Amino acid sequence: MDFKEMKDMIIDMQEKNYDTFVKALISVEKGIEDEKVLDDLYNRYMDEDTMGLLDENFDYVIDEMRDEGIAVESVERKEQQEELTNITGNIVKDVDVKHIKTVNGNEFDVANFSICTNDENGIRKYHDISAYGEKANDVKNWKQGDFVKIFGQVRHSYGDEGKEYTNIKVLSSRMLKEKAQMKERPKAKESTLGKLNKYKETVAKTDKKPQEKEKAIKNDREV
Repeated sequence: MDFKEMKDMIIDMQEKNYDTFVKALISVEKGIEDEKVLDDLYNRYMDEDTMGLLDENFDYVIDEMRDEGIAVESVERKEQQEELTNITGNIVKDVDVKHIKTVNGNEFDVANFSICTNDENGIRKYHDISAYGEKANDVKNWKQGDFVKIFGQVRHSYGDEGKEYTNIKVLSSRMLKEKAQMKERPKAKESTLGKLNKYKETVAKTDKKPQEKEKAIKNDREV
């Protein structure tokens, strides 16, 4: 089946049964199997004018529904969500904060950012982080280059061709050192060996070596 045939088939499904089409798409992309939850998500999508199909707001709404006990996850997904991790590294870019308002009147902030870490072999790795509600307030003023520590819950999702993506939901966070503080490190004191080497270079540049100077002074005294 080529692109045009696929497109025509999708348009036909949309026209014949739009609500079922949208719920099936959400189920495939977001891993939701509960039909009652899919009904709720479809209604929220239809009621929210600014929410596009497969908008990232779906992730925030789904998380909210899980916290409220509305969306019950599969055993496999629960096991994945129980994976906890500690991340210590530098903020890649300033934290991006979004204000989310759901159709049932709930409002909360979501802070998204990335952290760069180095493993034991010195290889850089980047981690996508999300903080919700009060935890978003704790990190919203963090800037690029800040050195921070995150304790969070690893979440997995799968994109095209089965590619896996991970995101860490913040459970606790702590600023270790701001970028400005790292720039203000005291200058290292010069070592004794360094001073001796400098003295050696200075002596080498003079017209007479110390021994020659000493001999000249002795000769002057004898005269």
